[in-house]
Amino acid sequence: MNENALTKATKQELDKLNNLFDKYGTNKKVPKGKQIIVRGEKSDFFFYVKKGGFKSYISRGDRDYILGFSFVGFIDCCPYALFSKNTNTYTLEAYTESEIIKVSLNNLEKFIKENIGFDKFIQSLLIDYINVVENTLFDLVSKTAEERYIDLCKNYGEVLDLISLSDMAKYLGITQERLSRIRKKMT
Repeated sequence: MNENALTKATKQELDKLNNLFDKYGTNKKVPKGKQIIVRGEKSDFFFYVKKGGFKSYISRGDRDYILGFSFVGFIDCCPYALFSKNTNTYTLEAYTESEIIKVSLNNLEKFIKENIGFDKFIQSLLIDYINVVENTLFDLVSKTAEERYIDLCKNYGEVLDLISLSDMAKYLGITQERLSRIRKKMT
């Protein structure tokens, strides 16, 4: 699996994060297809994926454009909207039955005041998020759909089976038929 701010976190940072979840987090079950963050609306929370996963997308006309996926162990939100208190720029929807720990921005701010230095960890999470977005953009312009799919398989393996072929094809910018040919070629 790819390294990210959570996989690189120190034991102390992870302990504080778990403390945040224990103290201020709310466990929620999210059914498949439920939009937890909606483009054009405001949201005041982030969440940790305990089970399942989410797709982020924007709709233009009658077409959806998949921006990416969140898997178990990911923290997700629309950071721009959350920290600027503006509206969400994309939608996050459960692609399978999921469970999350949801934390409000107000509670995060309280926790940061109670735990000096935790803001540095939050900053590292945001920097990691920016890095993921940059790498996704670089991959879009420098790799073929097949190369991007192979990378996903290498990094996330069997978890990809939870994502519909339609959503995966949209993410890769290809038809479902092309995706089927790529998958067949890999076996």
